[in-house]
Amino acid sequence: MGSPASSSNEVAPMDIGAVLGRMCALAQAPSVDLAQDPRVLKTKFPLDKLQAGREKEIASLTDFDAFEEIDHYNGVIYDMIWVDEWRGDLVRSRACVRQYKGDEKRDDVFAATPETSFTRFVLSEAASDKDYAVLIADVSVAFMHARLDEEIVVKPPPGIVTSKLWGLKAAVNGIQRASQLWQEHSADQL
Repeated sequence: MGSPASSSNEVAPMDIGAVLGRMCALAQAPSVDLAQDPRVLKTKFPLDKLQAGREKEIASLTDFDAFEEIDHYNGVIYDMIWVDEWRGDLVRSRACVRQYKGDEKRDDVFAATPETSFTRFVLSEAASDKDYAVLIADVSVAFMHARLDEEIVVKPPPGIVTSKLWGLKAAVNGIQRASQLWQEHSADQL
């Protein structure tokens, strides 16, 4: 028979705030023009899938408020590049900062990683006791959840239609401290 809203002149309720918020975010997102990226000519990916992957990454950067556009900057400006790969039948694109390690050793980039032997121990304990459960989670665009606590300015990756620089506000791929910032953020959330 159909839903009650379809049988009369009533309109189904919707969250107007969420719709307007999403529309504003999309309006503020920079556009991707593949013709402005000379490396695209040598790509192994179909252009429509590459375009979709890059637009999704830009939408994520915009949704997470990961950057702000700035006119000029007098400090160090890093480049960004695209890293594209197949994920099933889709192209996953990541805008990555090229923040090279300098001569200066940094002690503030450590992020703990459990030893393989510890992971095996935990899994074997969980398997031997029916009261334990193992939960594995994958966080989409994990680094962008963590906010930056230092000033990093980048040139947007090739193909982004803008004449401005980006002042980063969230950790993104390629930043030296991205893993550490994500670890601190996830520890705070847990």
